[in-house]
Amino acid sequence: MIRSDSLIRALSETDASAYRTLRARAFVEDSASFSESAEDEAHLPIAHFQSLIGSGDEHVTFGSFDEGRLNGFATFKRDKRSKARHKGFLHTMYVEREFRGNGIASRLLAMLVDHARSLQGLEQLHLWVLNPETSAARKLYERAGFVAQGMIVRLTS
Repeated sequence: MIRSDSLIRALSETDASAYRTLRARAFVEDSASFSESAEDEAHLPIAHFQSLIGSGDEHVTFGSFDEGRLNGFATFKRDKRSKARHKGFLHTMYVEREFRGNGIASRLLAMLVDHARSLQGLEQLHLWVLNPETSAARKLYERAGFVAQGMIVRLTS
């Protein structure tokens, strides 16, 4: 049974294997939503996924768990450049299809935004949607207060 009260918490290094598995599933099932691919990551060591999770306030991944199983994640990264420390990024968000429609994505996003707001000097939170014209997540981001910025430029030969 899928519940709407999944536990949401920051991931740790011990979650890296489950995170790796869910990322691979995301890249296969929703390949048009990500610039990464399961093939590119298949050979990478577990330490790579531990680093993607982050560890600390400026790089953290929040995960959603149902009965102990990871079913969604959202990663926050603060810009490390000295002139851009006022910016943070929502990077790589995913909820398994069978858990969608239960508010998990909204809860993950709210936790990430609340976390970003708690950081001193952080003024902006950015995200990129790979295919904004067709992305189901676009409405989620708009409901959370994100607004489109700029235009999409397509180069042709």
